[in-house]
Amino acid sequence: MFRTTHRPDPPGGPACSHDAPQGRAGEPARVRRNLALPTVSVFRPVASLFLGRAVESSRAGPGAELSDVRISVVTPGELGASQTEAWREMRAHTEAPANPFMEPEFTLAVGRVRAPARVAVLWEGGEPAGFFPHERGPLGRGRAIGLGVSDCQGAVLRPGLGIDPRELLRACSLSAWEFDNLEAGQKLFEPDAADAFGSPVIEVATGYAAYEEQLRERSPRFLRTTLAKERELGRRAGGVRFVLDERDPAALRTLMSWKSAQYRGTGRRDRFSQRWTSTLVRQLHESRAAGCRGTLSVLYAGDRPVAAHFGLRSRTVLSCWFPAYDPGFASFSPGLIL
Repeated sequence: MFRTTHRPDPPGGPACSHDAPQGRAGEPARVRRNLALPTVSVFRPVASLFLGRAVESSRAGPGAELSDVRISVVTPGELGASQTEAWREMRAHTEAPANPFMEPEFTLAVGRVRAPARVAVLWEGGEPAGFFPHERGPLGRGRAIGLGVSDCQGAVLRPGLGIDPRELLRACSLSAWEFDNLEAGQKLFEPDAADAFGSPVIEVATGYAAYEEQLRERSPRFLRTTLAKERELGRRAGGVRFVLDERDPAALRTLMSWKSAQYRGTGRRDRFSQRWTSTLVRQLHESRAAGCRGTLSVLYAGDRPVAAHFGLRSRTVLSCWFPAYDPGFASFSPGLIL
């Protein structure tokens, strides 16, 4: 995974721009070099985070011929079924983790709430050879699709497809492309990254019991303390239960209210104050697509929700996104119990 902003080099040399080190709530920084905190994601291999710099591009009309590659630019809703299936096939054959943010369903969802959303479709030999989801703003300023809430970004390309990033931007009528969580292995944009960080991973391929045993060996005090707090919370509240995939919209509203309060209390911008973000999350909660669907997990003390997490999952990856808890139960560390 990578964090970066991709935009044109000025005549005097490359500029640098990225999100300030405030995680998801930070405002994009403009033309400065700095480090950002890594995003926590549930991936198998350790991915990387890059802070990006600029790439030069001249303006051109949407769609272009690049050597043997033809590019057309459409809205996500204009993608046909054969194109989205080709997108899924390309992702299925990549060595990268099956990150739900890189699936077509995420781009389609963003397209329903973000008018500037676009997808560059790369064609070779009459067949789809790649997809570049992005948003196009004023003066050709480009952004990663869903920038600000998207935790994995980049292009989906057929292996071996040769294309220059500046040519791609020109074909999309972009003077810049800003990104803050570029996927590891995005060779097209990695040269314009300013830095890289590893992403924490929780590996549970061998089952939860094996993971707990590893945790017991590596962090015995942490595990003992957390389990003791869980037992105490259960005694006081009349039992504790965990729901992995809660479908009740009221539980999602509760999580969003907790998270909004947390943002405001820590002086960060409230993501859910933006209508498009809250609408996107609600729509993804309703999605049942195998490659990208919202999963709301809730910890209940008695009948009361005390902690929750909303993330996106594919068949093999659950990406951490919006965790929060009821501050009234902070002494029990319900977020850790969850």
